Amino acid sequence: MESAPTHAAPAPIFHTARTRPCRWLAAILAAGALSGPARAEFASSEKLFDWLTEASRSGGSFKDTTLSLGYVVGVHDLLPDGEVCLPPKATAKQMQLDILRWMKDHRLQWDPVGARTVRRALMETYPCPGEPAR
Repeated sequence: MESAPTHAAPAPIFHTARTRPCRWLAAILAAGALSGPARAEFASSEKLFDWLTEASRSGGSFKDTTLSLGYVVGVHDLLPDGEVCLPPKATAKQMQLDILRWMKDHRLQWDPVGARTVRRALMETYPCPGEPAR
């Protein structure tokens, strides 16, 4: 007696308004850049500035480009909706350059913690409509 073939339906993919596809790209790129001895590292604004500066150079370091991209996109992805409003066609590379430009222009406003500096730079560079720039 032959049993009927069973075909499992593919699991549905659910996307919500909070799903951000850049998160996966940033995680994959950062993982590749960090292949080597595992260590936790505090990312200061100074360190982030170095990564962004090197990433902005023509032929810049792949490691610094990847680290800064993952860091900036990661901070952006953790912000609550409505805190930062990127233009519809914004790219991660443009966001990197905009953060670097903000950091160059606002050195006295850097927080020792790189993530706080990125948050402030994003909020001031990409304010939401109706929200005053902070």
